[in-house]
Amino acid sequence: MHQIARLSAQGVMALFVLAAPLVAQTGGGPADWRAVARSHGIDGGDLDCLAAQKFLITNERFVQVFDPYVKSDLPVFVTADALLNAFHVNLEHAVLSLEVAQAKRLEPMVVRLLEAVRSLEVQILDDPELKEAVRTARWRAELVLGTALRLVGNDTLELDPAVDELVRAEFRRVLEARDVAARDWLGGEHYFDYSTFKPRGFYDLSERLQRYFRAVRWLQAVWFRVDKDDELLAVLMMAAALCPRAAGGALTAAQRSDRELIRFRRDLVGGPDRPDLLDAAEWIRWSVRLRRTSLLMVMSRAQLAAIRKTIERHLAANPPQINDRFAPPPEERSRHAYPDLRVLSTAQVPDDVLFQRTTSLKRPLPSSLEVCAALGSRVARELLPETDREELLSTIDRCRGSFQGVSHYQEYLSCLAALLAPADVRAPALFASRAWAIKSCQTVLAGWAQLRYCWVLQARGGYSFFGGHERPPGFVEPYPDFYRKLARLSARTRAAIRAAGPVCVTPADHIERIRSVVRCLQICAWVERGGEALSELSRSERTAADDMLRLAWDYGFEDVRDQDERKLRANLMAWLQKLADQLKRGSLQHLSPRAQKRLSWLLQEHVVDSTESWAKLEGLCDRLGALADKQLEARPFNEADRKFLVDFGPVLGNVMGYGGNSYLCPTDDAPRIVDVFTDGTSASPMRILHAGVGRPRALYVLYPVKGEEILCRGAVLPCYEFTYPERLDVDAWMRILGSPSHPGQPAWVRPIVEKAGIGPPRVPEPR
Repeated sequence: MHQIARLSAQGVMALFVLAAPLVAQTGGGPADWRAVARSHGIDGGDLDCLAAQKFLITNERFVQVFDPYVKSDLPVFVTADALLNAFHVNLEHAVLSLEVAQAKRLEPMVVRLLEAVRSLEVQILDDPELKEAVRTARWRAELVLGTALRLVGNDTLELDPAVDELVRAEFRRVLEARDVAARDWLGGEHYFDYSTFKPRGFYDLSERLQRYFRAVRWLQAVWFRVDKDDELLAVLMMAAALCPRAAGGALTAAQRSDRELIRFRRDLVGGPDRPDLLDAAEWIRWSVRLRRTSLLMVMSRAQLAAIRKTIERHLAANPPQINDRFAPPPEERSRHAYPDLRVLSTAQVPDDVLFQRTTSLKRPLPSSLEVCAALGSRVARELLPETDREELLSTIDRCRGSFQGVSHYQEYLSCLAALLAPADVRAPALFASRAWAIKSCQTVLAGWAQLRYCWVLQARGGYSFFGGHERPPGFVEPYPDFYRKLARLSARTRAAIRAAGPVCVTPADHIERIRSVVRCLQICAWVERGGEALSELSRSERTAADDMLRLAWDYGFEDVRDQDERKLRANLMAWLQKLADQLKRGSLQHLSPRAQKRLSWLLQEHVVDSTESWAKLEGLCDRLGALADKQLEARPFNEADRKFLVDFGPVLGNVMGYGGNSYLCPTDDAPRIVDVFTDGTSASPMRILHAGVGRPRALYVLYPVKGEEILCRGAVLPCYEFTYPERLDVDAWMRILGSPSHPGQPAWVRPIVEKAGIGPPRVPEPR
């Protein structure tokens, strides 16, 4: 989360500016709001559009979604976009903390699985072919687990030379993350898409998370076919590590930890799309016994056939819905999900299921509007392509049931659905208009893209395959049901984070981060080139470097002012390296006593608690729900309500991690991008559908109050949908957004944005 900024002289001035908004519109008549709109850069046809449809999205750009509420000289209009963005900032932070903890548990789990496969004694009853299948199964399991270990950074375990050669080859391909190739050891009939191993989302923030992403994605990607003895046995042998050592026996602490690692996402994202090791452990629990210090699995042809039949019944009742195999065209079968087993399974999220069913060889890519249609938007149904629309809508309607459920993911979709419901009859007419319905679709798709970004490792993505009276200080988007649903979801998220247990940060974590920053600064030649070199780092590397350099300056580095800048940078690098070395030894002797006292927290294990921000978000949503009710019932706001709206910008900034007055200088990191579907009908050039959001833009609304229209301003996040030949991360997306060739917004959004469109940003002038 963001550090609390010091209150500068400029910050004090800004606070005084904030105290005096809302004075621009006085008197009566339509000319008043038009003059104010012109002062905000709205004129000509855009002014007429605002007058006709009562709202307009402009190209006025902000760094963060709370910005227009902090720096506004107009009444505010609190949008659902703002709340959804605040929700996702907190969700990303929470999931990131959980994944950092899971990253520490993954390597020990894979080691235990590999040790179990090696030590497991498989007793085959009178079947030579099955004995040979056991040998091949052990080889296959070592290949999969050995590659996973190499991906998390463990290069110490010795493997059979033949296995080791394959492991090294797969390791190189995964790191390159470019190939689409058939692999003989996977059967050779389908292509393996290595581009999916490129770390994306917040998983590129550190080397540990990048390694974790690749390893988890690997364990999710490798398939084991049920009809092949050796592949089925490989899964069963790995699953033996999760079984009690005796019938009805208790699990060990390590087994409970491994099971939790596999299971922890199910309540949040949804059930697995395919059976994984947890399911396999249940199917073989009566076949595994402890013999002295080793495991024994007794297996006959009849027992294996019985287990296979159990799996086939399970797959028939719970068929996989999402195809993640890249098949060469024109194989129509590639459009469907194949029944197989995985070490880890991705979640069966409803939008992936929807896209799998709405695509075909004739229609290789879906439209994100299908999500809005599935959530109940009538205008989205009308905006879908006319070709085969009835068949498409019929398919969408059959999928609508999967959007309803009890998972955290489905409950979030229910919040979005509340924005697409018909407007309350008490709301102003503009909220029942077709134009506002289009705006709501954009809000929903921006929220959906942020959700997919957060769960990029779990949602796999398929293949185609008032006049004369005192004016109020602002208004809220009139959807009380949405605010209350988001409040309940925030409470549920807070409870889930608390139930997952504390996230501990250890000295080893600080050591790894400091050394990672030092390596980055060495690679970009920061000592020699100075600040120019930092521009070559990725977004995550720049953030980490900034944090570490600030730590050095603020907490102990002795600044010698008469040094030249190059020598100063060299000494600072040496100081950071020495800090990491001494942390490893458990001391801070090279620091002054004052610095030792200030940095002693680096030597302590401490718990990161992110539940407070969720409580704040829950309270914020409840408050907005109450205000929406008041608006719809035409009840006046009291003094506390008015103060809440005036202070909404700083309050929202605080919920999003900007403590103190740091919201006055927000970080430029709002854009998000995620790949959601791959056109598998052609391996080259690949067409990958991306969904994303750009930097916040201004939304101007003419809100009717007692026969008068009051111009107010809020924020929206523009949504994007486009294909690209490779999988984009946020750094690449931000470069594209800043280039002349950036993709435009979908055509259906154009009626509600200014005539020039959302292009090169029009940054608001200081007021």
